[in-house]
Amino acid sequence: MSSAEHTREPYYLTLGYVAPLLEAVRSQGKPLDGLLALLGLSAGDLKRSDLRLSDRSVTQAFLLAAEICQDPNIGLHAGQGMNLSNIGILGHLLMTCTEMSQVMALHTRYQTLFGNGALSDYQLATEQAVLSWRRVDEAPAFCRHDYEFNLAGWASLIRNLAGQHLRPDLIEFPVPRPGNIEEQRRYFGCEIRYGGSDCMRVHFDRKLLEHALFARDATLQQALDAAARKRLQDLQGETGEDMDSVPARTRHFVRQELMHGPPPIKKAASTLGLSVRSLQRQLDAAGITYKALLDDVRQTLAERYITHADLSLIDVALMLGFSNQSSFQRAFKRWTARTPGEFRHLKGV
Repeated sequence: MSSAEHTREPYYLTLGYVAPLLEAVRSQGKPLDGLLALLGLSAGDLKRSDLRLSDRSVTQAFLLAAEICQDPNIGLHAGQGMNLSNIGILGHLLMTCTEMSQVMALHTRYQTLFGNGALSDYQLATEQAVLSWRRVDEAPAFCRHDYEFNLAGWASLIRNLAGQHLRPDLIEFPVPRPGNIEEQRRYFGCEIRYGGSDCMRVHFDRKLLEHALFARDATLQQALDAAARKRLQDLQGETGEDMDSVPARTRHFVRQELMHGPPPIKKAASTLGLSVRSLQRQLDAAGITYKALLDDVRQTLAERYITHADLSLIDVALMLGFSNQSSFQRAFKRWTARTPGEFRHLKGV
């Protein structure tokens, strides 16, 4: 997504993503009243993980939390509490990955579901890889706690998935160095430089991309996978569907692939054992194009998913292959003339 697109709406972070900060303060027995007021929240809002918070107010919340807790490294400590549940359905999707390169591809694709004021990307060299995380144009500056929270959270998720503490080679922060960085060195386990960089960068061995993820108990994994597939099947309403026709098989394929992004027609044709031309011809004979079929599947699933109260709107957007909430909102309004929130309210969810 371009910087110009980002400036069309306020910069935000979602409550689910910021939740580890609130939990870090709560775990010290400190009151949350001041932080909630600063973030524009009430106690009743805390279950709404997809609620958008001004990321400027989040920066101010870090500064206030550091003062409340008398903790000069509040971002580092809060980030260590990040877990897969903080990112909803994406957390479950990450657990289907078999190696780190897949995790990083999903990170890049879906990062703006949780905030739009900074963008991450991975640059690959022969032996090294670099994760860069930078503010988008015109966004207000982050403080040190923002950077350390995001990086500690990223590291916590990676270590959770890998089953071990994978260590980078070098970290660069674009903010002044604090007086003592022993905790940062101990947690990240590498050289750390503050100041002199235009963004946050994490340098690591490229071989990390091929790192196999933590091998869970195979029997348990199969049971969980079967349960997850049954849950998805129930949500998609595909039980008993006639799978004989090419359009039906194509719809089934699209449903299964959507969480990884809308699949191109070339991949659909290959999976169905057809050439692209043959698939197009058979869809044409059924009076539909591949693009229209893809759009129709997304709309049908969107209307079904939204009626499930246990799915946040972020989860719904991700399950439909939208890489940001704004694109999902626009598409849903085009389909139904209502926003997802309005549709959900209309259905009594």
